[in-house]
Amino acid sequence: MIKLTKDCGPRQSKMITFSFAGQTYQTERVIGDTGNDNGPTMVFIGGMHGNEPTGVIAIKQVLEELLRNGIQLQGRMVGLVGNMAALENNQRFHRQDLNRVWN
Repeated sequence: MIKLTKDCGPRQSKMITFSFAGQTYQTERVIGDTGNDNGPTMVFIGGMHGNEPTGVIAIKQVLEELLRNGIQLQGRMVGLVGNMAALENNQRFHRQDLNRVWN
């Protein structure tokens, strides 16, 4: 998973469960991390709005496809879940709509 430096502190891992189209999924904050340091790092964030889980599912499917087909990246791909509390509760947001916090 993600490489943390000593000053980042411990990584807290929490598994959440969510449903979409009659199927149940489980994920942690880090959906996956693959590749190497021989190129750019791409970070994909799904689930910024908890009632929009398809980004999380798509990131998971892409990472699984890379692994299944032995596709080697020249760089790194990291998939993250944005708003875990909202995703777990199938709510657009937990405390504040992230679309409304930008100036």
